[in-house]
Amino acid sequence: MTWLEVMLCGLLLAAVGLAVAAHRRYLALQRKHKVLQRLYEKADQQLSTLWNSKKP
Repeated sequence: MTWLEVMLCGLLLAAVGLAVAAHRRYLALQRKHKVLQRLYEKADQQLSTLWNSKKP
């Protein structure tokens, strides 16, 4: 292998590593978003129920 091939292999490995890390981060943020969305919907429902029960 020439030094150019070694450099290109290193760049390819680095790019793949970055892509895998970015994909994992995306999946983690997606899971967090789903959890926060469920919590928001639950809190919104509780607030609505509380608001409706306090109306005269």
